[in-house]
Amino acid sequence: MEGIFRKIAEVHRTYKRTFGDRLQECSIISTYKGHPSVETSNRYFTARDDADDDEICELGEEVDPRGHLSSLAGSDFVHTADNKVYYYERRKTGKEGEYV
Repeated sequence: MEGIFRKIAEVHRTYKRTFGDRLQECSIISTYKGHPSVETSNRYFTARDDADDDEICELGEEVDPRGHLSSLAGSDFVHTADNKVYYYERRKTGKEGEYV
């Protein structure tokens, strides 16, 4: 198991050399009851107990076309407006140095 932690730290050091201060400190390695552990999370779901009912929404076919992620959520997790990811594309207009 400790080999996993060494590999995670190695990957983090590699990215740190490339991105410098823009890369956050590696906060996924921690301890649990005195043992090394890896904390994980995802941006798809929120625990149902932490979600407002009016913020709950569908995951969406463009993200989960076959419903695999939704089936993993079960009844304990939900997708909310805070979990949505929006993508933007910067496009040039006809004028020099102008974008929309």
